[in-house]
Amino acid sequence: QLSAAELAARFTEAWVHAVPSVWAEPFGMTATEAMMRGTAAVVSATGGLRDTVLDGQTGFQVAPGDAEALAAALGRLLADRGLAAELGTAARVRALDCFTVETCRDRLLGHYRDVLA
Repeated sequence: QLSAAELAARFTEAWVHAVPSVWAEPFGMTATEAMMRGTAAVVSATGGLRDTVLDGQTGFQVAPGDAEALAAALGRLLADRGLAAELGTAARVRALDCFTVETCRDRLLGHYRDVLA
């Protein structure tokens, strides 16, 4: 078993992250964590993952259960580190813009203010 620090170090070395969910993830935290690290993600186009990872911009989306599409998308990024880095950089920008604790808190408070108004 890896410590949190060892796990973080291993993830830092990755330039591709796969989330091949076959059910509708409400949010898909591992994809967001990858994006925060600046790692391109290949995710199943289901649930909240459809809204988190922007297909062709911050990673790739594939149909749930489509092993060939998953392999093709992963292969594309593994074969082209420059593309993976480009998508990873865009993923980090999106994650910092949309998914920080502060951003989520501020959006939630804004919704409460709207309801109260």
